[in-house]
Amino acid sequence: MIELVFPAPQLTKLRKQIAHHRLESAAILLAAPVRRNERDIRLLVQTMALPAEADYLRRTATDVELRPEFGLPLEKTAARKGWSLIYVHTHPNQDNLPSFSYVDDRTEARLAPYAQMRSADTPHVALLLGKERLVARQLGTSTPVRVLEIGDHIHHAYDPAADSDELEIAHDRQIRAFGKAGQRRLRRVRVVVVGLGGTGSVVAQQLAHLGIDEFLLIDTQVIDETNLNRVVGAIPNDKDKILKVDVAERVIKAIRPGARVTKVSKDVLSPGVGAQIAGFDFVVCCTDSNGSRHLLNQLAYQYLVPTIDLGVSITPNASLTDLQLWAHVRLLAPGQACLHCTGSLDPDQVRRDLMAEPDRRRDPYFNKNVQVIQPAVISLTSLAASTATTMFLSVVVGIPAPARHLTLQLHRGIMKPLTSTPQAGCHYCGDAAIATGGAVQLPEQADA
Repeated sequence: MIELVFPAPQLTKLRKQIAHHRLESAAILLAAPVRRNERDIRLLVQTMALPAEADYLRRTATDVELRPEFGLPLEKTAARKGWSLIYVHTHPNQDNLPSFSYVDDRTEARLAPYAQMRSADTPHVALLLGKERLVARQLGTSTPVRVLEIGDHIHHAYDPAADSDELEIAHDRQIRAFGKAGQRRLRRVRVVVVGLGGTGSVVAQQLAHLGIDEFLLIDTQVIDETNLNRVVGAIPNDKDKILKVDVAERVIKAIRPGARVTKVSKDVLSPGVGAQIAGFDFVVCCTDSNGSRHLLNQLAYQYLVPTIDLGVSITPNASLTDLQLWAHVRLLAPGQACLHCTGSLDPDQVRRDLMAEPDRRRDPYFNKNVQVIQPAVISLTSLAASTATTMFLSVVVGIPAPARHLTLQLHRGIMKPLTSTPQAGCHYCGDAAIATGGAVQLPEQADA
């Protein structure tokens, strides 16, 4: 399947900016391709070129053509960078789902070989905007292309497989809550869980119950005795024998025997792991390492893979009555401020996490940053995990839970939504950084 993915609100803007109540309109987009596997590819919209009236060679209520000189610079850029060309036009008088016309077929028969000659190693797309809805196909073919807009929600603008999946009676109560379309979306979303400890193990279990069928699980640690009080599915016989990813897989498979589970028992900063994550649809970050969160933060915006970052902090004091219980859950996606903008990462610790181990030990600050073993209580980690899973449902399915950054102050009985705006020119969530795909290398831990 080919997916055409817009960072929010670009698709909405495109619709408004080329709309005309009577005449057809056109535009040309450039998209960076990200190959997910042998069959699937994502096209991340990078550039939108909107013509002025003088750029039209012909424009009527039933036909439209742009001057060749309008498209030539874009086609040269696509050739140089290996990007996809997205040819957009409108049918302003078509209600419901628009359909490509005979004129469109004839135009694409001429245009498709030309686009392929310009940029041979990536597919090109025809995008048709009707009055309310849209369709897309691979240029010059009948192969449908899924269209998404990713921001606060994953907006399925066009999903040719929307009604194709069989639904299970086991999910009847969920379907009563958010409908068949929502359950089908859950069946198709592919989720990464980074960190399978107290929060991550609960997230994995809940996602399996919801009906997620494909997981990438990342964690390096073996179950130890201190994990048994909070890692869901861990039993005493697992101690010092079983990896956390193996326990999580066992839990998932017990709930969904047919689930596809890929396990990575490497540090998420190991070479190649970030690229593997970029092939999935959604990430839940359950690790508190500054370096790993830095990677996932960058990946969320660069590859348009929405990521929920969560954590729990228990601060003991002299008296039990002074115990402080904190948690946070936030979405990282276009339109949301990243972890750097909100001051949630320590740049020095990020730098140390990305060092090779021998260099890190030689760092003059290494011995001042010895990891302190943090308190952990299953009811608190489970609460944070459930809050994250609910936010996931809101983003993917659309249930009415609009907060995208929540802080929980349980010692005060408070769950508080926060708002934050990306800083202008941010290297991670600023406009220039979004949807760049493989043009920018993801951070990795240096080789020893």
